[in-house]
Amino acid sequence: MLHSNLYEETDKSRIFQKKPLYLCGIAVILVLLAPTPALAYIGPGAGFAIGGSVLVIVTSIFAGVFALLTWPVRWLFRFLRGRKAYTKSRIKRFIVLGMDGMDPRLTERFIAEGKLPNLARMQNQGCFKPLT
Repeated sequence: MLHSNLYEETDKSRIFQKKPLYLCGIAVILVLLAPTPALAYIGPGAGFAIGGSVLVIVTSIFAGVFALLTWPVRWLFRFLRGRKAYTKSRIKRFIVLGMDGMDPRLTERFIAEGKLPNLARMQNQGCFKPLT
């Protein structure tokens, strides 16, 4: 008798434990079956962002197709001209070195103090001007 009574109590406790799960499931189903319109404001910024993204994608595709279509012409030009096109140039190397956030006055001071020897060497061999 004691054993069957203990068994009945555990069955009742399982039912009570599962009852909140059933209620939550029913509530979720009711919410999903009775949808209401979602009212939201989407500002013009979203349209500009989508338009900009589409423009970038279209431009990239156009540039890629253009590069593929003009490749034979560019190859033929290089083949016919060879290295002659580069022998007429007066400048052998051209480097633009831009350092974002670096103050040109501090750079000039550090070069004068000898703290930036590589930049000093490039300055002596070429031109050194701040980018504006």
